[in-house]
Amino acid sequence: MSTNLDYFETSRYPMELNSEGFVGNFLIFVNRRFTGRESLTRHGALNEVRNLKKFAGMLSLKPHVFLDLSKRELQKTLAYIANPPKDRPNHVSEEIWNARIKPDHKTIFVAIVSHGNTDSFLTSDLENFRDTDIDSYLDEDICPLMKGKPKIIFLNKCRIKGEITHGTTVFNSDTMR
Repeated sequence: MSTNLDYFETSRYPMELNSEGFVGNFLIFVNRRFTGRESLTRHGALNEVRNLKKFAGMLSLKPHVFLDLSKRELQKTLAYIANPPKDRPNHVSEEIWNARIKPDHKTIFVAIVSHGNTDSFLTSDLENFRDTDIDSYLDEDICPLMKGKPKIIFLNKCRIKGEITHGTTVFNSDTMR
């Protein structure tokens, strides 16, 4: 007779290290400064980066840190990382190119650290970015290299004074299979 534990034991995701010594990437997006709003500055943001990088090391993930991206910059960065062209275009930074998902990656972790509300977070240009949009860049249609692989997304959103948030849980049908 099989149990739920038997299922998990036999259907484990392979997590062997790639040639660089990692199982995948840990994309860390931190917004600490916000255009025209000095009062929103997140003074502890660099400590959060240090802690997330340490956590990445504990999990054999390669950390890639992106600070204070505008909404457009975040969209472009996620698009190139999720589905990079074969060769690096001149306009794509080395930082973004090095963070691209590769065939030997077994998982991806993403951390968003910013201000936000119930279903979105603020980019550095004070634009709202929906939480579920992060997940959509990792969907198998956009990011075929991550099909059937674990995708872990952390959201740490300080609320802006006067706003109440109740947290966000994002589930994708691909992750529930």
